[in-house]
Amino acid sequence: MTDPNDMSAETSRLEELSAFNLLDTPPEPFFDKITRSAAAICDVPISLISLVDRDRQWFKSTVGLNAGETPRDVAFCSHAIEGKTHFLVEDATKDPRFNENPLVTGELGIRSYAGMPLITRKGHAIGTLCVIHTKPVRFTKSQLDQLKVLAEILVEHMEERRRWFQLQSAGARLVNFITQSPSAMALLDKEMRYLALSPRWAADYGLNAYEVIGKSHYDALPEVSEQEKEVNNRCLNGAIERQRNYKFMRADGRAQYLNFEIRPWYDDDQKVGGIVIYTEDVTREQEMISSLKASEVRLRQSLLLSGSAAWEVDVQRQTIHYSANLADFLGRPPQGEEVLSDIWRFIYKDDVQAVKKAWNLHRAGGPPVNLDHRFLHAEGHPVWVRSTVEIQRDEQGTPIRIIGMSHDISESKGIEIALEKAYQVAQAADDAKTTFLATISHEIKTPIHNIGGFAEILKESKNLSSTERHHVDLIFRSCEMLESLVGDVLDVTTMQAKGMTLRPAIVDVGQLAKDLENLFASKANEKDLDFTVNIAGGLAGNHIVDRTRLQQVLSNLVGNALKFTDCGSVRLSVDTLVNDEARQTLRFKVEDTGEGIPSNQLQHIFKEFHQVERESTTLAAGVGLGLSVCRGLVELMGGQLQVTSSETEGTTFWFDLDLEIVQTAQQSEEVKVEPSKDKAASFSGRRVLLVDDLELNHELIRTILSPLGCVIDSAFDGPSAIRASQNANYDIILMDIRMQGMDGIAATKAIRDLGGNLADVPIIALTANVISSQIDTYFDAGMNDVVEKSASRKGLLKTIIRWLPNASEQTIPETDSVEKDKDLLDGFYYQLHAFVQDLTIKPKVEDQMYLLSVQTACHQMSGISGALGFADLAALTGDLDKKISEDGELSQTMVEACVKASKEILERSKIGVK
Repeated sequence: MTDPNDMSAETSRLEELSAFNLLDTPPEPFFDKITRSAAAICDVPISLISLVDRDRQWFKSTVGLNAGETPRDVAFCSHAIEGKTHFLVEDATKDPRFNENPLVTGELGIRSYAGMPLITRKGHAIGTLCVIHTKPVRFTKSQLDQLKVLAEILVEHMEERRRWFQLQSAGARLVNFITQSPSAMALLDKEMRYLALSPRWAADYGLNAYEVIGKSHYDALPEVSEQEKEVNNRCLNGAIERQRNYKFMRADGRAQYLNFEIRPWYDDDQKVGGIVIYTEDVTREQEMISSLKASEVRLRQSLLLSGSAAWEVDVQRQTIHYSANLADFLGRPPQGEEVLSDIWRFIYKDDVQAVKKAWNLHRAGGPPVNLDHRFLHAEGHPVWVRSTVEIQRDEQGTPIRIIGMSHDISESKGIEIALEKAYQVAQAADDAKTTFLATISHEIKTPIHNIGGFAEILKESKNLSSTERHHVDLIFRSCEMLESLVGDVLDVTTMQAKGMTLRPAIVDVGQLAKDLENLFASKANEKDLDFTVNIAGGLAGNHIVDRTRLQQVLSNLVGNALKFTDCGSVRLSVDTLVNDEARQTLRFKVEDTGEGIPSNQLQHIFKEFHQVERESTTLAAGVGLGLSVCRGLVELMGGQLQVTSSETEGTTFWFDLDLEIVQTAQQSEEVKVEPSKDKAASFSGRRVLLVDDLELNHELIRTILSPLGCVIDSAFDGPSAIRASQNANYDIILMDIRMQGMDGIAATKAIRDLGGNLADVPIIALTANVISSQIDTYFDAGMNDVVEKSASRKGLLKTIIRWLPNASEQTIPETDSVEKDKDLLDGFYYQLHAFVQDLTIKPKVEDQMYLLSVQTACHQMSGISGALGFADLAALTGDLDKKISEDGELSQTMVEACVKASKEILERSKIGVK
């Protein structure tokens, strides 16, 4: 007699087999790949995917066998599906179960067999993946393990295939809607098996969205009660069920409150195919309501103790309820009619707009009102409170009540206001200090420049004794120290005032480092130090960075290293830390073998006005601003300046910058920047375009640059400068700012707009206007640098060197070119003579045209006289230019001072003035 349990299991197995929709289907490439792989792995002539049906085994895929099926009673696979692991027959002729089997004794002649059962997710063995040989074979463990893996892959594919067919039959649109819904939804068939579910459903009920497909809803959630099953059955018969705040008891004893809707879905024949269940978990809302009710009494008591006032407006009933101490804030109990008709009467007048703004934002769906404001007390004085107000709405979004709470913060607000006033006083004092330092630094610049200019002229004189020359050299070096100090003070005050901004541009970082090697070569040679620059091989050709500030930091670090190193070497290196297509992180490092910094002073070296205490003293040691400025500039560029030092091994400063790479047409695949071996690379052949409306300025610049080998083209206004820049390739453009018609700013913008090489050619502003706000205008127009017209020859050349690759300070000649150029001086004296006449012979009416002509003359004279070394006249004419520009009128005292200084120069030149 057959065991009923066995019959039930076989029935379930056959139903599972049927659910896969594989029997009697055409060949499929995936299955054929599996059988070919199995035959190759086990080195057999025959491989099969066999599905064991009620009376037959049917082959989904075969290798080495032309049959489509065989009777089940002779199938080796019938035995294989009875186990959970592989089934082996090494020699069928010696196995009593198979030695008389027609598949063994017949034409096929099976001798060896290895079958791996295909076990589904539900645990049913519906067939095998098997290999067969016509001679006795002993299969290895490795072969059997790989056969098992192939069987698992095959079953996984079959499960996915079945799920796909199930989804197709359920309706692709409905399935897609369910699986992508943000709500908790599930699609089930008539047997209550999952066809699809949303991520929210899986999260709410703790299910695995992948594993639950095809599984019964009641198996996945065994806590579903008989009453709930009855509701589902009604919907499977066409009913629609809805309920709010339904209490669903979970298997772990938790109560889950749900709003749900269940409705049937229909197949293509308009028959019920199953149901769609939608649920909304409102457990948290129910718990909040319960908690709120339980805490109402405690809230009333705590409000009295905390000094807070709570109130509630019932919108529908038009009533107000409030705690007793609200009257303390208002000076009297509020009346309901007052609150409902005009609640703003209780808000202090200066705060009404802010409170209304927060309230209107909350009414429109924004966050609850939460702000500090003042109530208006009945006696007329304000009371500071911190209020929170929220609208509560029903299911349709209609306001049902407004609840609020206010806490007295008068004491803390009074302290806060006092602190704010104290901070403003302190900030004003700090701003005054910053302004004072900046003003003093600007005022010091003129006398420093005068002293330095005369010292430079004396230094180049051939009539000095060695002692006098040494003294002049000390004066000149002291001026350089003071100029550096003033620059540092200005940078510090600008950074303290948060007024310093970067001016990123396209910069060849490797070339910038190489230029520094040239700039500091002479200083290193003076101390017999080995100064090298090492550039990483993978460095991109161009980056976006503020060239001036990066060069300022590196120059300061290299200068310090050379200053405090007496023997050995100084090395500047640029390494690539992070490299991708769009950006590179670069490490800039300056190392020296100097005397080092004591460990107890490392933490202070970046502080303003801090100097390292050293046994030795060094000329031009500074006042301790340089490293502070460097730190601020590096942080402004997005890095952090760091230092390590040993008193016996030297000091290393470094910082990292993440910079954007700029790909240009001229950039090669790999940029290799090697330090220049020619330490005295010259200006020879450099092509310069000089734009200035004053002929004498052209003569001056020619006198300075022509002896260095520069080729100079002249343009006397903006339009001619634009045309010249289009017709030639210039290494640099020197641009005057104030010119008749199109000024230098407009001309620069027009040149930049032409694009191509002109987008990158260095343009240096030549101007007497060096006020910070005006300099910002120059850079915004596209200029790269600024040099004062009254600057010394060396100052001009230093600025140009920054923008001419391979140029070096060593190329600056020691001879005084200005002193020897008689034609230039004669031209200046002639112009100065005319300038004096313009100032002494006044028109009857000092109209705007006259003021403009005097201002233009002062501007021109300030630039040319300063460059020729007449610093006093440069300062006086510059001040008069500024006076007319700012006040729109002449100062007779300033005019007389300009005339007097001019006459003194002319008298020394032996040119009389009437």
